Amino acid sequence: LPPVLMSLSGPRGLQAAHSGKVRARSCYLLLKLVGNVISIMTPIVEDVVTGIQSYLASNGAELRQDDALYLFETIGLLLGKTNLPTELRAASLKQVMLPHVQRIENLLEEIKRQPVQDDDDDPLGDLL
Repeated sequence: LPPVLMSLSGPRGLQAAHSGKVRARSCYLLLKLVGNVISIMTPIVEDVVTGIQSYLASNGAELRQDDALYLFETIGLLLGKTNLPTELRAASLKQVMLPHVQRIENLLEEIKRQPVQDDDDDPLGDLL
């Protein structure tokens, strides 16, 4: 299993430098793989979640929204369907979500500093 995970998450998968299609397909296939082998993932859950979280934090802008959602769903499966201690689940979830919550808070602060435009029906939609 680790060699397959490495292929999907390495330079021929999620980290493919010049192919958004390869990255997109890798996100989807990672979700499907984890969903099918979830019962044997417990020993490596923490490493996989940390790897996905690091990737989302550093390369999230290169992903389409659907692809990022596949990765979040993968994390959800790993944390929700494995027999991890509650403390480890909570710590892992916090590790994954904290950078995204901080990004949203920063965007909201930036919006507060901008003047309100009457013709903009949804000022938050484009930024978030």
